[in-house]
Amino acid sequence: NLVTQPLGTEGWRNIFNSVGTPDYSPHYESYIWAVYLWGYSHSQYAPLLERAQEALSVMMEGYPAKWIPTANGIAMQRARIILPLAFLVRVNDTELHRQWLTTAVDGLLTRLRCKNTWCTFIEELSCPGWGGTTRVPDNDNYGTFEAPLNQENDDPVSDLLYTTNFALLGLHEAAAVTNNATIKDVENKLADFLVRAQARSTDHLVDGAFCRAFDHELWEVWGSDGDLGWGAWSVESGWTQSWLTIVLGMRQLNTSLWDLGQTIPDIAPDFDSWIPTMLPCLRLSGPNVTYSFATPLQTLCAPAPGQSSSTVVYEGEMCADGKNVLWNTIRTVDPRPGLDPSECSWSRTKNPGDVPAF
Repeated sequence: NLVTQPLGTEGWRNIFNSVGTPDYSPHYESYIWAVYLWGYSHSQYAPLLERAQEALSVMMEGYPAKWIPTANGIAMQRARIILPLAFLVRVNDTELHRQWLTTAVDGLLTRLRCKNTWCTFIEELSCPGWGGTTRVPDNDNYGTFEAPLNQENDDPVSDLLYTTNFALLGLHEAAAVTNNATIKDVENKLADFLVRAQARSTDHLVDGAFCRAFDHELWEVWGSDGDLGWGAWSVESGWTQSWLTIVLGMRQLNTSLWDLGQTIPDIAPDFDSWIPTMLPCLRLSGPNVTYSFATPLQTLCAPAPGQSSSTVVYEGEMCADGKNVLWNTIRTVDPRPGLDPSECSWSRTKNPGDVPAF
């Protein structure tokens, strides 16, 4: 977490290489892995695939015993993991990865409730085998923390802010990559539910909106209203609405998020330009590199006595990409008069905080 880690004092590389305790929460962690996998598909930049694949492996190996509910419940965790798993099958289609996706979808479908032509997902406080339960508000704590919309697991309420929106996107992408008729049927029926659950109003600011909570038995916006900031009637124009309307739009266009992402102009040239600066030398290949040049710059302790320039020597190691170098030492061989050689050298070992990405 870059908010709590000492990024400014220890540098990004220390955080990048650190081994922390896994956070078994797809809601908070997993969508960036989908972005990594999309980026890999365009750039073939291996660390993007490696990081996402390893993270999903840890997450699925811990399912469900290590998975924890968020303050809002379990169903959202089930919904969130599906998108990155669908993208993983896109870039590395193996039997194991397809099984992970099937496991995740099957878990979400345990919360499915259907009637006539529509289906929706109801919320979940606890589940046997999971790594915990979420907390429901009591009278003293009502409205003091983020809270679920339900009080019991069989309450007929859907969360369009935290679960149903992500479920629609995940199922849409899972159906597209697997051609699974069951997944597609659930997606279709969920879309049928959502267009029926939209608000209708003469006020154009409200007409067509999706409120957070929807009770499919009352057929009304209804639920436990104990959340600190996002109540049953709340409308998140930049969250709920965007996820749902974008997927409904892709359905109209008969395309997927993955396929749309592939139409974006090739980003490989951008990676070639920015990776040496933003993520230089993540792995070393071994060969040492020495580079020397003459310079008149006073900032590099030039010029040498009786000369117009000094010689500066860089020493480092070749990166695994075969194009970049991780420099470890810099020294001016013949500094100008009055300067000690120790004043005209730099070492990554002695000064790790100076230029951690250099």
